[in-house]
Amino acid sequence: MVCSSIRPERNFFRDPPVSRRIVFLFLWLVNLIVPLIHAEETHSANTSTADMLRAVAAPGDAKTLYDLGVFLETTRNYNEAVSWYRKAAEKGLAAAQNDLGFCYQAGQGVPRNHTEAVKWYRKAAGQGFAAAQNNLGVCYRDGTGVTKDLKQAVQWFRFGAEQGLAAAQNNLGVRYYKGEGITTNFTEAVNWYRKASEQRLPDAFVNLGICYVDGRGVPRDKIKAYIYFDAAAAQGDTYAPQIRQFLEKQMTPREIAEAQRRSFAFISGGIDSARRILP
Repeated sequence: MVCSSIRPERNFFRDPPVSRRIVFLFLWLVNLIVPLIHAEETHSANTSTADMLRAVAAPGDAKTLYDLGVFLETTRNYNEAVSWYRKAAEKGLAAAQNDLGFCYQAGQGVPRNHTEAVKWYRKAAGQGFAAAQNNLGVCYRDGTGVTKDLKQAVQWFRFGAEQGLAAAQNNLGVRYYKGEGITTNFTEAVNWYRKASEQRLPDAFVNLGICYVDGRGVPRDKIKAYIYFDAAAAQGDTYAPQIRQFLEKQMTPREIAEAQRRSFAFISGGIDSARRILP
């Protein structure tokens, strides 16, 4: 047995990731701003992209306001980003409400305020926004901005997990594994870890690997455990190489060779290949 301590959980989550959203924002910007530049001969040549976006966003709908906030955040103009998130959030856009909550949680662009974070997470979660549901679950789990309530945490993690959010699926799996807010059920823990692992969440890979090492919810299988630890390591998880190395000491050279062969197929072949290799 390597250990039975489950990997620290994926915590506050923003969806979709800023790095991915900004690609679409730039495409939108090119399509929207270039015609304006040609139409306005008197427009200053050195007007910044942010200034043009502000002009477009000012009378805009919530999504446009939110996109400006995203753009400003990527330029590290956090204070102004928060002001645009707030405008979009007050118009009812769930993604903006979640991100505004995140800013309050992190103290990014505003003083840290867990109560305000919970307020905005709750608004977004009430609209069915999965990331906010997960984040509200984290607040109830840890007692930040609300009274700690593990049953409430389970409820909100489940809402996000049933919508397919990998972070919430992993967090719900941990609740089942630890018996926090719900009866311990290793089989259910594995079920939710597996769903999250199918989306390549490193934490879920590690947690599944630990279940295979300990034989909790699944039969003991060092080769499958190795594959999951290796997959997490390939995505940059810093804990996975340590536990994989410890596991190797309990494996024969033949088992290690087989695990490495199957791990290569799993990592390079994508999730369809993974389903063929692992139950």
